[in-house]
Amino acid sequence: MTAVQTERSTALDVRGLRVEFDGGDAGPLVAVRDVSLDVGAGRLLGLVGESGCGKSTTLLAMVGLLSGAATISGAVRLAGQELFTADQQALRRARGVGIALVLQASMSTLNPVRKIAAQITEPLVYHGLLGPAAARERARELLALMRLPAHVGEAFPHELSGGMRQRASIAVALAPDPKVLLLDEPTTALDVIAQARVLELIRTVAREREIAVVLVTHDLPLVAHYCDEVAVMYGGEVVERRPTTRWDEEPWHPYTRMLLASTPDLLDAELPATIPGTPPRLDQLPAGCPFVDRCDRALTECATVRPALDPVGPEHRVACHVVRDDGGER
Repeated sequence: MTAVQTERSTALDVRGLRVEFDGGDAGPLVAVRDVSLDVGAGRLLGLVGESGCGKSTTLLAMVGLLSGAATISGAVRLAGQELFTADQQALRRARGVGIALVLQASMSTLNPVRKIAAQITEPLVYHGLLGPAAARERARELLALMRLPAHVGEAFPHELSGGMRQRASIAVALAPDPKVLLLDEPTTALDVIAQARVLELIRTVAREREIAVVLVTHDLPLVAHYCDEVAVMYGGEVVERRPTTRWDEEPWHPYTRMLLASTPDLLDAELPATIPGTPPRLDQLPAGCPFVDRCDRALTECATVRPALDPVGPEHRVACHVVRDDGGER
């Protein structure tokens, strides 16, 4: 746990999360391995990395929404309550009240045959948080908060634009005042102006209501602007975690450095760099660092010794032999 988070209660605490899928003759496919994250109330953590690095799988595993083909181990605690060992009734309430998930595809989040207002009010009434009349008023407040006109409440998801559906999905997630909000690319369908408004709103609501937020995105500048911390995933594991207040400070994990170099910059005439090679196959993860085959600074030990996520500075951890050999603290 970071020093900053000791000032606030830890809303989400993930320890040693591992997800394997049955790969048949190929053996187990390790999608997530030994992921540990903690997020304090009112804090925003950005989870970044290339497609296929395990970000979305991590979120789905937290709330038990992976298929039966997945084998999940580790621990996930929501305000101190262990979710993996909870009975179905407790898990159902945790999903309905304590932790909320917004998926990248809004049509996967919303029920296509129910009106938006009904989807906002349902968890409030089902879990006994509000009566029907108060729940309907809450729905109107949330739609206004997301800058959606009142008539959206009486619309079906297919009657809305992609951006409106996504904002409606966030309204549904915020309805029960969850302790934790998991967002998987929540602004993909939004234009840049709407994206900024929604993210500013999420940050404000998180601060005011002390909601811990995990934001999955590919947009590093977005994370730097809106999040308190960033965790970088590669090959199913976290390879770096640092506060965004120290965004411009070294050292960086070689993978993070390449991600930053590949980000377009409108003020720079040079084309973004590319990262050579491809991410490792889930059934052929290296024995050492998962990034070893693509790293331009790899050492001999990188191929055989898996680096631990160790501190290299205040509230800054990196899983890299190279960074520590360059002077980071062990």
